[in-house]
Amino acid sequence: MEPEELIEIILKGEDSNYEFKSNISHGSNLVKEVIAFSNSQGGVILIGLNDDGEIEGLSSDDIKWLNQLLPNLASDNIRPSITLNAQNVSLAEGLVMVISVPEGVNKPYMDNDTSIYVRNGARSQKLRSREEIQRTFQSAGLIQADATPVASSSLADLDAQYFEYFF
Repeated sequence: MEPEELIEIILKGEDSNYEFKSNISHGSNLVKEVIAFSNSQGGVILIGLNDDGEIEGLSSDDIKWLNQLLPNLASDNIRPSITLNAQNVSLAEGLVMVISVPEGVNKPYMDNDTSIYVRNGARSQKLRSREEIQRTFQSAGLIQADATPVASSSLADLDAQYFEYFF
C-alpha cells in the first residue's frame, strides 16, 4: 500500500472494512478483529493510529514485536487458522502496520473460547444468540435448513398427498 492510499483511508475513518489500533499490548484484541473480518468480507487493520485516525506511529521495536506476534496469533488463537499479510508503511508521523485479513473460506472462525465475531459497521461484535450462530453456520454451508432434523417428528407427520402434489 502506498502512503497516499493509506492517508486517504485514514481520512475516511473506520468502517466495515477498516479498523484502527494505536498499538497492541497483547494479542487478544487483535484476535477478535481478525476473526470478525474473516467471518465477514475481509478487511484491513491499521496499527499505529488512534480511533480518531490520528497517526501515533510505531517504533521499530513495536514492528519487530508485532511481526513475531502475528503468525503465532493467527495459528494458535484462531480456529481454523488464518494467514495474514502485514506491510509497514512509512508516513511523516511514523510507521503504520497494515494487516490485510482475507475473507475466510472456512467460516465460521472462532477463538480458543469458541467465541465467534463478525464485523458490523465500524465495530466487531460477538455473536451471542443461538439464531445468530446458526445463521453463520448456515451461510457457511455447514447447516442446511432442509436437512435439519425437527425434534419429535416422524414420517407419520408428513402429509403424503401434499408431498406427491409438491413433486
